[in-house]
Amino acid sequence: MKITASDVNKLRQSTGAGMMDCKKALEESNGDFEKAVEILRKKGQKVSVNRADRDSSEGAVIAKVSSDNSFGVIISLNCETDFVAKNQDYIDLANQLADHALNYKDLDSFINSDFNNMKVSDKLLEQTGIIGEKIELGVFKYLSAIFVGSYIHPGNKIAALTGLSEKFEKSAEVAKLLASPIKDMFVAIFFISVGALMDVSQLENYIFIAIALIAVAIGMKFGANLIGNAIFRQKRGKALRSAFTLAAPRGEFSIVIIEVGVDIGAVSSFLFPLVGIIAIVTAFISPFLVKAGDKIIPVLEDKEND
Repeated sequence: MKITASDVNKLRQSTGAGMMDCKKALEESNGDFEKAVEILRKKGQKVSVNRADRDSSEGAVIAKVSSDNSFGVIISLNCETDFVAKNQDYIDLANQLADHALNYKDLDSFINSDFNNMKVSDKLLEQTGIIGEKIELGVFKYLSAIFVGSYIHPGNKIAALTGLSEKFEKSAEVAKLLASPIKDMFVAIFFISVGALMDVSQLENYIFIAIALIAVAIGMKFGANLIGNAIFRQKRGKALRSAFTLAAPRGEFSIVIIEVGVDIGAVSSFLFPLVGIIAIVTAFISPFLVKAGDKIIPVLEDKEND
């Protein structure tokens, strides 16, 4: 049987599998759509068995609430790598599963429920075969209350549900506000875990290199800000305020990048404590630079007016 492009596209839209995988499955099933889906599912089972011992610590955490805000769910769709977790198709699947999860109160009933003509558990196996990584559900939480609000931190790593005992005009804003300490707690845990991974004994070896790099970076950013403001003809006071505020390089996110790079062997391990020092020092000096700007700028403006 001849396999057409429309047949391949139909299977791809249904399963999310790649074009070549869909074509091979249709050829093997002689154009039988249901058999092709089963072939892709069996492929996922084989991959799942081979990767059963892998750590699926990455993924997307999604919170959803019902249309009347009387209940909500949180699920985490886990995978092996951050690369997959940030893929839009993967995030879309996590959101679709979370929408479906609103119909269930526990993990067992949810994972055995029908989702797009197959069980949720079978969908996870299918995606394991398509993506080539271990895909599984990590968390399933259900909450009901008079009013339930949700919060998802950018990046889909942290999500929260908040239940209120009363419903009022600004219930959604209050629920989100109450979820903020949870976000802050996880941010604190993240930085504590990063600090635990850092070899403190190595810090003294890199302190002078870090100070030199910070000084160069501050000078370059300060100068670049002044030049940019001069090009766009900003007032002197505004230009200086911008320069002082943005002069200190902040390196919190760079810690994450370097830590991942060290783990996969892409960068040297000495960069981890070096970047750690830079992040700590710049976080400390940033408010002092802003305060210095607040004192210096009015003096310069007075002289300019005179």
